Amino acid sequence: MLQDIVYITLGIVIIVCVIAVTFFAIKFLENYRNTLKQADVTIKIAESSLQELDHMIELFTNKLTDAETFFKELNKTGLYLERVNNKFEHIVEIIDKYPRGFASSLFLLNKIDSIKDITKLFNIVNFDEELNSMLKDFIKGAIVGGLFVAFLTPKTGEEMRKLALEKLDELTEKAKNINVEDVRDSIFKKIEELRTYLTTSSKDEIINRIFEEIKALYDKVRTFFSKQEPKTEIIEKQ
Repeated sequence: MLQDIVYITLGIVIIVCVIAVTFFAIKFLENYRNTLKQADVTIKIAESSLQELDHMIELFTNKLTDAETFFKELNKTGLYLERVNNKFEHIVEIIDKYPRGFASSLFLLNKIDSIKDITKLFNIVNFDEELNSMLKDFIKGAIVGGLFVAFLTPKTGEEMRKLALEKLDELTEKAKNINVEDVRDSIFKKIEELRTYLTTSSKDEIINRIFEEIKALYDKVRTFFSKQEPKTEIIEKQ
């Protein structure tokens, strides 16, 4: 009888222990699962944080690159502005040195289209509208080309001569279209004279010759068409 009680008691204890162990095992497994879930969430947050950090680093790097590019472009802009300022001073200096030549250029460019019979400048008696238009374009091209060489070329005489010769080549090609032989030949002769002059002249001499030619053309136009155009006095700066 006593032995049965002991066995029953022992069985109850074993059952209670099993239940307790099972309970704690279930709790442990639940906590373990929750811990795994939390660990998974933490890992995902960490991954997201690392991605955000990578994105921030990339943005920061891009900003640094943009800033570097900005300062490089700013530096280039400063250099360009300095060059423009130097070129502007160069232009002002030439205008100040050759006021009559510059004023003659502006007058001719402004008035040349309004002159009805420019062919008279080349001693052509019979008026030809096509030739008249062609000669006007040639004269305007000569004036613009001369101003371009004087104002916009680099500072060295060698580079100026090179560009001036290129402009003479352009005028030669334009002159080839003129269908009056005497006029065409006289233009070719003048171009060759200037070409020879350029090969041995300094930068200042070239600029001076450009404005001399423009002034001579202005005087010729004013003389031939004084009755058609109001007299315009251009005062030479002393």
